[in-house]
Amino acid sequence: MHGRVRPVLLKYWSDKDEDMKIYGPLPNRVSRQMSYVQHMKSSKFCICPMGYEVNSPRIVEAIYNECVPVIIADNFVLPFDDILNWSEFSVVVAEKDIPKLKDILMAIPLRRPGGDALCDGKFMVDGLMEVRSGPGVAGAKCRDP
Repeated sequence: MHGRVRPVLLKYWSDKDEDMKIYGPLPNRVSRQMSYVQHMKSSKFCICPMGYEVNSPRIVEAIYNECVPVIIADNFVLPFDDILNWSEFSVVVAEKDIPKLKDILMAIPLRRPGGDALCDGKFMVDGLMEVRSGPGVAGAKCRDP
C-alpha cells in the first residue's frame, strides 16, 4: 500500500458504496469487465491519493483520461501551481474529510457557473477538460456554439 491515505480510503469506501469505486489493486471481477484506462474514462472523478512519492502519475492519468482529479493530500504543493489554477479543473480534499468524500463530490454541480447544460453526457470544466456526467442527464439540452 502506497502511503498513509490509501488504507484510510479503503477503510471507509472499499466495497461500501456502489457509487464509490475505491480499490487497492484492481480486482479481477472489475478488470475482467474493463481495463484500468476504461475504468478511468468511465468515471467523472478519479481519486488521486497521496503516496510516498512527491507526486503521483495518477493526476496526469486522470487529466489525460478526461477525469477530474480528486487529490487527497494534506500540505501538498501541486505542480506548476504558480501558473495553473488547480481549483478550476481538480478537487482537493483534506485527508480528514475522507469519510465525507462522497458528499463532497456529490455537492459539485453538474452545470458550469454560467449555466451551460451537460452536452452528450459531458460538460466542460472551465474550458479545460470534458468530464463525464452521471446518470439522469439523458435529456439535457445544449446550446449551439
